[in-house]
Amino acid sequence: SRQEDMMTALGKGQLGPLRELDSMIQFPVEVAFEGVKYSFQVQRGGPDLFTFKIGGRTMPAKVRTQQDGAIFVSVGNQVMKVRGAEEALGLRLRLEGIGTIMLPTLYDPSELRSEFNGKVVRYLQDSGSTVTEGQPYVELEAMKMIMPVKATATGKITHTRGAGSVVSAGELLGSLELEDP
Repeated sequence: SRQEDMMTALGKGQLGPLRELDSMIQFPVEVAFEGVKYSFQVQRGGPDLFTFKIGGRTMPAKVRTQQDGAIFVSVGNQVMKVRGAEEALGLRLRLEGIGTIMLPTLYDPSELRSEFNGKVVRYLQDSGSTVTEGQPYVELEAMKMIMPVKATATGKITHTRGAGSVVSAGELLGSLELEDP
């Protein structure tokens, strides 16, 4: 369904689906920050009104999108200007007057991602073969050096990029059918 697709994308830190939130009344959100995963419920109360339920605490918030892409968030008597940028490894938020924080994309062990910018030299295992956790599965070239990238779990690998493909940090290189999901 459209809602499931949107929640999957948001879970991976992709901001594009936020444009579709107008049609959703209530939805769960998971955010990783400084190594801790936070889960909460969000409920829409109006076009720009949301209620966040976190650990038994309820916080109403007013959210207004500006023409320049910034978002003004009002909680109680405080108003904060927030700018967000999607990056391969997560969501970078700039909170005006406070600083910048990085919310990493939640880890999915079935996704094998590039650790850095580079070019795929070759895969070390054929698509469909089994790769074990910690075993190198692809070689990437970066700054004239060839470096192996290791599997994050054990399973049957499927390649998503070909040799010679230029990839960015966090880009999907392959997927695993996990041996032990």
